[in-house]
Amino acid sequence: MNSKELLVLSMHYCDRSMKGKTLLQKRLYFIDTYLKILLEEENLPSLNFIPYYYGPYSPLLNEDLLFLIEGGFISETSTKRENIDRQGNPRIRYDFVLTDKGEAKAKEFKDKYSSFHEALEAICHLLISKAGDDYQLLSWAAKTHFLLSRTDKPMIIENIKKEAQEKVHWNITEDQIAKAIKLLTEFKLVTTE
Repeated sequence: MNSKELLVLSMHYCDRSMKGKTLLQKRLYFIDTYLKILLEEENLPSLNFIPYYYGPYSPLLNEDLLFLIEGGFISETSTKRENIDRQGNPRIRYDFVLTDKGEAKAKEFKDKYSSFHEALEAICHLLISKAGDDYQLLSWAAKTHFLLSRTDKPMIIENIKKEAQEKVHWNITEDQIAKAIKLLTEFKLVTTE
C-alpha cells in the first residue's frame, strides 16, 4: 500500500470527508500510529511526520492530497473564517470530500488490501467516536503523543509542556496536555500509571 492509497482508504472510512487540513493531518497521524502498532508485519507506507506549528505534519501527505485533488479523487472547498491569522489575514478552512471517483478507488483498494480493511475501519471509528471533528483536541493529543513516543521515560504534564516548548517550539498549556492525555488514554496509546 502506498501513501495515496492509505489517504483514499482513510477518507472512505472517516465518513468520506475531513473538515480542515489540521483535522486531516491529525487523523492520519493517529491512523499511521495505530497501523504501525496493529500491523507490524505489513508493508506500510511511511508518512514521515515532523514537528510543525499545529503538531505532527506530513509533507508527503500534503503532496498526496494535492495529487488526489488534481486527479478528481478528492474535492476541496474553502470557507473564510471569521478569525484572522498572525499576519492579519482571514483564516480559510479547506474541507475535503472523497468524490465518487475516489470512492470507486477506495472500494478497489479495500479488495486489494483486505488485511488492512478491519483495522482501518476500527481506527477511523475510534477517532470519530472519541474526538469527532475536534481538530484542536486531536492537535493537542498528537503533539503530546509525538513527544511521549520519542522518550523512554514517564513524563508529568509540566515536563511535557517544557519539552514541547524547548524541543519543538510548541506552545501547549497544561490544561491542553491534560485533555490530550485523557484522549490518548481512551485511545489506549498511553497509560497514566
